[in-house]
Amino acid sequence: MPARALRFVPLLLLAAVSAAAKEDCVPPAFYTSLPRDREWFYGVARDPDTDKARDQALRNLAKQVGGEVEGWPKEKVAAVAGPCRDKWEVAASVGKLLPRSSLLAGWEQDDFERCAGFSYVLVRVEKERVERFMSGSAAFKKDVAAALSKRLAKVEAAVDDLTARVERLEKGLRALPAAGEAAGTEIARTVTRVRSAIKSGKPRAEVERTLAAAEDAYSKLEERMKKYQDGHDAAEQARLAALRAARAPELKEKLAAVASGRWGYAEAGAIIGFYNDAKDYEGLRGFSRSLLARPDLKKLDGHDDFVAYMGFVADLSLKDEAAILADGETFLKKYPASGMFEAVKALLDGTIAMSRMPKPAAAPSAPEAAGPEPCVD
Repeated sequence: MPARALRFVPLLLLAAVSAAAKEDCVPPAFYTSLPRDREWFYGVARDPDTDKARDQALRNLAKQVGGEVEGWPKEKVAAVAGPCRDKWEVAASVGKLLPRSSLLAGWEQDDFERCAGFSYVLVRVEKERVERFMSGSAAFKKDVAAALSKRLAKVEAAVDDLTARVERLEKGLRALPAAGEAAGTEIARTVTRVRSAIKSGKPRAEVERTLAAAEDAYSKLEERMKKYQDGHDAAEQARLAALRAARAPELKEKLAAVASGRWGYAEAGAIIGFYNDAKDYEGLRGFSRSLLARPDLKKLDGHDDFVAYMGFVADLSLKDEAAILADGETFLKKYPASGMFEAVKALLDGTIAMSRMPKPAAAPSAPEAAGPEPCVD
């Protein structure tokens, strides 16, 4: 092939004429001593399968390009990936995307050299050609930006997940000693630092180190919290079981009185109090509804709004959204003068607002982002 033709061939395979495998052969010089110069990027590889060797050689060539990008000034990196990008992130994305780009895709090899069962491949491409492609190909720049956006979205999702976990954990921190509260506060502060690091464009490694530290702290605190919660739950279940057993005869007597019609507000209030104290919210709701449906409701002496309110409280405790909406609306219509009216209205409005909140949409795989936020020095 004439030397002047090399400028129009993006890939050149240097190989021996013979394709026969030889056991006493010597690997080609280009494999043992990779060529390096100012004008070309090179990639070499070997594999028993020639196609695999060629693909790996292209990936190694792309790594050379990525290494070059790591030394670029920020203005040059910004021309390819947009402003405020970490150049190591950009270099890694370029190295992954270049072998699949239109610059390298579909290249043909002229020949290959085999030695001791291996196929040795060398590929090369002009540095000037690569730079023209990276700065001039809108599709490639879009792919680079999309790859970086996916990475940023992944890191932010990890931060959001950590934040949610910390928030859930913080609900139980009041039951921990002061040391536990301090640990939870420090985790929250770490999450804030992670968010700031992401917004300011800190390098990936730095963000991930901070994330890992927060995760480790969370894991240790979660273990402590689980031990506490397990002990607390066991103790609470034992307490409730003892309470139900101790007051079961009284409850049976009061329920029998209501069933026979020999009852008043005192009996009804005692039954409601028992169910509430025992955290038997199904029992509380069932009793409240049955009581409000009785024809002798006047025996409540005007306290039927309290009975309805306790049924609504049971709905809330059971997290039964349909029942909350139905019983809440009924309460507001029937008892506009009740002292519990404002409380029920606020709780009902909150439930309605939550039910109308849109579900979080999945992030697009290749977002058409307007670009990162302006750089802040």
